[in-house]
Amino acid sequence: FAVPYEEQQKIKDIADNPFDKAVISFLMDTGVRVDELLHIKKDDIDYNKNRVFIAVGKGGDSRKTIISDEAIAYLKDYLKRRRDGSEWVFAKKNGIPPTDTTIRNRVKACVKKAGLPSWVTPHKLRRTFVTNLRRKGVRKEIIKLLTGHKGELMVEYYTDVFEEEIDKVIEIHNK
Repeated sequence: FAVPYEEQQKIKDIADNPFDKAVISFLMDTGVRVDELLHIKKDDIDYNKNRVFIAVGKGGDSRKTIISDEAIAYLKDYLKRRRDGSEWVFAKKNGIPPTDTTIRNRVKACVKKAGLPSWVTPHKLRRTFVTNLRRKGVRKEIIKLLTGHKGELMVEYYTDVFEEEIDKVIEIHNK
C-alpha cells in the first residue's frame, strides 16, 4: 500500500529534528531506495532544476530523479546545521553515511510517533512517490525512468488505488 496523503503530511510534520525531516521528505519525494539515499553526494543534487543524480542504483545503473521544493527546503535546513564537511548528503557527525538500519529505525520511530501503522516503511514511502505521480497523471514511462524500474509492470505494481477512487468508479457506474 501507499501512504494516504493525510498520513504523508503527518509523518513529515511529526519528525522533530532536521535529519528526520530531511530523510523522510527525501524518501517520499524522490522515490529513492534507502541504499541509494546513503550514496548520494552533495554535488548530486541540482537545486535549480529539482533533480537528484543517483550514481549507483539497483543493479548498478545510474539515473536522475526529481525532488520537491518541500524536500529541498528540509534538506537545506539539515545541511546548514552540519559541521562535518562531508561530501555525503546524509552523514553522521564523523562525516560518513549512516547505516541502512539507522535510516530504517529513524523512519520507524517517526511512524510510531505519528501513530501510523507499522507497515509504513521506507519502501512504502517509495511506493507512495510512485502512486502520487500516477494520481497526478504522470506517464508510466517517466515514472519508470525516475525510479529505475526496468518495466512498466513494476510501475503498475507500485501504484495503489485509493478508496476515494473506487468510490468515484462506483458513482460513475451507478449513473
